[in-house]
Amino acid sequence: MTRIFVTLGQGRQVPNPENGGKLLAAGEVHTVPSNAYWQRRLLDQDVALADPPAQALEAPEPLDTPAPIETKINKRSAAK
Repeated sequence: MTRIFVTLGQGRQVPNPENGGKLLAAGEVHTVPSNAYWQRRLLDQDVALADPPAQALEAPEPLDTPAPIETKINKRSAAK
């Protein structure tokens, strides 16, 4: 999923669903998913798009890799 960088709007408090609903810290740049929730926060001006911090440009985000699917064939092979 694509991620965006945001900062809080002036005088706003916004919960982050990815962090158990904890409020975003003011004065910081936050990385959040570009989904309907955050698009709505942008439209309501609760948050604003921000430039990525320097350290975010240096290290790429790890890719989400799915867990291997265990099949009956794999279980039989492991039993031998």
